[in-house]
Amino acid sequence: MKQQDLVLNLVPTEIGNKTIYTRSTDAVGGAQLLGLTSAQSEKAWAFAPFENSTPLVVRPDQTPIMKRLICRSLRDFFAELGLIVSEDFIGRIVILKFIQNSAQRETQVYKKYALRPFAPGDQHACKGQSWHLNISYMGETEVTTATLATMPALRTSASRVIAGQTMRKIERLTPDEALHNVRAVVSYDVRKLLGYAPNYVRVANKYSRQYDESYEFYKNYLFGKTVHDFVTVFESGFQSINEGQVRKATKDSNLLLFGNNHTNFNPYNGLKEYGPYQPVSGDYRFFFVFHKEDAAYANRLYSCLTKGLKGFPGLYRFVGLQLALEREKTITFVNDNPVNEIQEAISGYTFDQNTRYMAIYISRVKKDDVDEEKRLIYYRLKKVFLESNVSSQVVYRDNISLDNFNYFLPNISIAILAKLGGIPWRLSRPVRHDLIVGLGAFRETPTSLILGTTVAFKNDGTFLKFDSHQVASVGDLISFFQSILASVAHSQPEIKRLVVHFYKQMNHEEEGAVSAALQLLNLRIPYIVATINEEDALIPFDAGYSGKMPTRGTCIVLKRGDYLLCNNTRYADVTGSRIEDFPFPVRIKISRTSLADLSDEDVQQIIDQVYQFSRMYWVSVKQKGKPVTVLYSERVAAISAAFENRQLPRTDTATKSLWFL
Repeated sequence: MKQQDLVLNLVPTEIGNKTIYTRSTDAVGGAQLLGLTSAQSEKAWAFAPFENSTPLVVRPDQTPIMKRLICRSLRDFFAELGLIVSEDFIGRIVILKFIQNSAQRETQVYKKYALRPFAPGDQHACKGQSWHLNISYMGETEVTTATLATMPALRTSASRVIAGQTMRKIERLTPDEALHNVRAVVSYDVRKLLGYAPNYVRVANKYSRQYDESYEFYKNYLFGKTVHDFVTVFESGFQSINEGQVRKATKDSNLLLFGNNHTNFNPYNGLKEYGPYQPVSGDYRFFFVFHKEDAAYANRLYSCLTKGLKGFPGLYRFVGLQLALEREKTITFVNDNPVNEIQEAISGYTFDQNTRYMAIYISRVKKDDVDEEKRLIYYRLKKVFLESNVSSQVVYRDNISLDNFNYFLPNISIAILAKLGGIPWRLSRPVRHDLIVGLGAFRETPTSLILGTTVAFKNDGTFLKFDSHQVASVGDLISFFQSILASVAHSQPEIKRLVVHFYKQMNHEEEGAVSAALQLLNLRIPYIVATINEEDALIPFDAGYSGKMPTRGTCIVLKRGDYLLCNNTRYADVTGSRIEDFPFPVRIKISRTSLADLSDEDVQQIIDQVYQFSRMYWVSVKQKGKPVTVLYSERVAAISAAFENRQLPRTDTATKSLWFL
């Protein structure tokens, strides 16, 4: 395989001194004014002199102030070109470029881009002492053609609006702005109000599209340009990545273990050839739940699972499960919303405490249906089954009659096996006695309670436990983490190290709470905290490869403790159908009480673990970009948040099984 030509979507930029004018009489006061982000600060300084103003020279090494000036100048530059501009909460300039009027609905479609200045030292990827400009494509955005004046209901549904050539939060509209010039950005609530289905733009390779769109934007608008006489964007293209900035996941770190300790890199092939790593132990039973008019669909699904379909060999030959039915527990319903009917039926059943039960529910509604009431049926039924200590597998009715339904069956089978306590595959790794805990959170609004989730694993991917709980603050979330840590540590006395996969960057107080939790539990073990998120702005590319995505396991060192990991299925230059998806990299920020305590071996182990845990996604045979410690936490939080009281039922199935797959 030829060497990769790795680049980042950063463009070297020369920044010069810039004179601004401020009401303050000294540089310190000017700096304080520039630090403001409110509308008042916009009136406190300007690029041109104004009455009673004082000139202030800002140098490139005055980083926080200079970043504000660069962003302001770019905003003005693109507004002068007729594009719509705004600035987000992390200091990026967001630009909307009109594409077309929608043919299906009364909206306009825009391409969305983001620009962010990086100062020398912000990232090790920024070479030398140069400033750089990060240019990224953020997909498409719809804006209503109707204004807030012609459709007053938009005033309560819209969160962001287009007023003139700026995009802003609706609450930042001034009282004297004419609403006939204000349009709504189409969000979930606006879409619901207007009855629009989600406008998914599906592309075969979002990675190459990111490269093409970002680079084209750079060439069309910024290539060799000087903005406001102090921001000069170079013509050298995207920043190359030095070989010294690249690490790789350890060879064979993605190897999986199947039945009788056979190994394979491919989950589907490994299961089909060797069977699951650990079959379901003990007794288990199935029963079907479906609409009275859908008996034919239930019979076809039963036939597919028992006899197979095309290349799918059947539930038993694929994952070792007999479809043992308790026919007397079959539930049929007649209403469009079957929750009450199913709840009444299941409450009349007696379930053997020594038997695991699986309800196979044939749904007439997709779980992501645009109609909220229909969509909530999925979640409410999940809760009904969990309250009775029953796992459930939902199969969308219309998929059963598709010609390619055989492609759905492996994923259904894997999920059923894992929900019943079997292990489809595990990581082929030596057991290190690490306890790996994913800690996530979900919050509907800035003032609502936080729904915290924790998922605990051994380092070989063995699932231990998860739980979910409502808390008032991140501090309380750490207390909740302490309680699950206590229960897991009690059953796993051999733990030698704790690795926490957190949903955000921990501050010193939160990290101190983790340390205190270990001390309180008398666990004298080291711990490592890794913040893991999908990165959609700072993207590495292999410019020499047509698909632009770097090979699997490529890891870019941005700076110590901060990495971009390419987590995908590109193993070579010519891979054909083996590339199942083109995920953006995950960003891993590793910390501990003292980052200096982390050896290169520790860092390599954490990078390998993140890569390996992306292989443990038992919802599908496809590899995911993010590890299951993060994905499972997000999945539990999303489902639990839709429960009426936002709490998991306190049953064994709800807290000790992977019912949410």
